[in-house]
Amino acid sequence: MKKIQLASLGTFVVLLTGCGGALKKWKEETFTQAKLYKSEENEAVVKQYLQSLSLYDQFETVALFDALWLSDEIKTVVSDVHVQLLGKNKEVRNNFLRRQLKDNSEYVSFYVLSQHGISFVDHPTQWHLHLVTDGGSYSPASVKLLEITPEYRIVLNKKLTPHKDVYEVKFLRKNSKGKDILEEGKELQLFFNGLHHFGTIKWSLNLHKEFLQHLED
Repeated sequence: MKKIQLASLGTFVVLLTGCGGALKKWKEETFTQAKLYKSEENEAVVKQYLQSLSLYDQFETVALFDALWLSDEIKTVVSDVHVQLLGKNKEVRNNFLRRQLKDNSEYVSFYVLSQHGISFVDHPTQWHLHLVTDGGSYSPASVKLLEITPEYRIVLNKKLTPHKDVYEVKFLRKNSKGKDILEEGKELQLFFNGLHHFGTIKWSLNLHKEFLQHLED
């Protein structure tokens, strides 16, 4: 009896497959499809600012890192996701964004993801971070392990796994001479220095400058 039922179900599915649009309609009516927080424009922005670094020694994996530059553009995307999650209006979005950007006026910040076992806050730590522009080299003003908000979980998407820790890394926006470090040079480099290995993730500073120009226009 079970074989007959399975055969009937199989025939039904095959017939629906041949119907094309009928199968799609049946699927959508039978299984309610979840809506995704997805925007091709936002995904393109995140792709520019979210970079990955894999370090190897011969064929052995030394470390795997991901870094999201929390730029003005990324925080604009996060603000859009925030109001979408809460179902709020544009005024709430703008107030949220204003608070996000205030922090950016004082710091250049990153979310750094690393696999468990590689820490940036242990004492003494075996891994160090520093930031380089054409104008100089800078040590972090603060590094802390944190639990990120739902908005950033959506932005980080598949990069964020249960096997990774998330660190917030901040550098002072102005150097010892009071100059904005993002105005100097064409490239931003975040260095990952271990006891025996190092690597770097790079971003074009033109991304930041183009975004500011877009706001002015």
